[in-house]
Amino acid sequence: MKKNLSYCTLLLLFIFNNEAYAQDPIFTQFFVNQIYTNPAMTGTAADVNGKTASRFVLNYRNQWPSEKGTFTTINLAWDKQISALRGGLGFMLNRDIEGPGAITTNSVTAMYAYSSQLSKKLFLNAGIKMSFVNRHLDFNRIPLTDPTYPIIDPNQPIPDPNVYYPNFGAGLMTYSQHFYVGLAVHNIFEPNNSFYGSRDGIVPRRYTLHGGGVIKPFKSKIHFYPDMQLNIYQKFNVLQTGVNVNIHKIVFGYQAKTAVGSVKSLFENTGVIGYKSNKFLALYSLGYVKIGNEMVPTHEVSMRYLIAHKNSITRETGVSRKPWL
Repeated sequence: MKKNLSYCTLLLLFIFNNEAYAQDPIFTQFFVNQIYTNPAMTGTAADVNGKTASRFVLNYRNQWPSEKGTFTTINLAWDKQISALRGGLGFMLNRDIEGPGAITTNSVTAMYAYSSQLSKKLFLNAGIKMSFVNRHLDFNRIPLTDPTYPIIDPNQPIPDPNVYYPNFGAGLMTYSQHFYVGLAVHNIFEPNNSFYGSRDGIVPRRYTLHGGGVIKPFKSKIHFYPDMQLNIYQKFNVLQTGVNVNIHKIVFGYQAKTAVGSVKSLFENTGVIGYKSNKFLALYSLGYVKIGNEMVPTHEVSMRYLIAHKNSITRETGVSRKPWL
């Protein structure tokens, strides 16, 4: 594969995956780290026996590692249901590395979701999240000899290497034992992440519609988990649909992502493989976007570990099994 894919092409790919990547990375395996997708899902974890659980999640995404425009994201998350709060509490750490490491973005996020029971086996959650974000510019890693890497404007004074700002999001989600549907809004107040303070650095508001469910044909041990995620941006939308299959402890699946709007020519195919036990889930996915005659890869790894609570929701008082992988 050619190493000199133009910056403009990489920028187009960058926009396809998310409009403001430094603050808004979008994981293909969004169904693993649910609280990253929607704060309303905070505190909804349960093990295979229906016991509510503390959830620990690690996501790692390496986008286009064969090109100079690579993006790397690491996310750590924890959440649990807290009866005294009548909902769930969660925390996240996120780190993004752009290109050769010239720009890194670190964020700390706290979130809370209130849970209400609409019927015997139907719940409605409302969640909020608040983040503190630092975007850092490392002058030592800027490839100044590369004219296609325009981080610093030569017509402007040297900027402050750090930008700090708060960020907020909210969401709603309803679920039963068989399905879930959620809507979240991110970057509610559209913060500015520019090192120069220009309006070009405004992080646009993003809406996420997501859902899925579980299908167990003929009461077999084979579980199908269809899923979808639609991210709505200012200028275009990105739709992802797919299905994962769980047979005993093996998981495999397929995810398709496409841009709907001004970037219609981009389409990403992703295969998923992994392992799932009562407490532990590990997945690896490999996706490709075709640009011209070149296939640009993206690697993603997710791990989740559950610790069941002693005082947990039972099969009689709530949803005993959750409709996600």
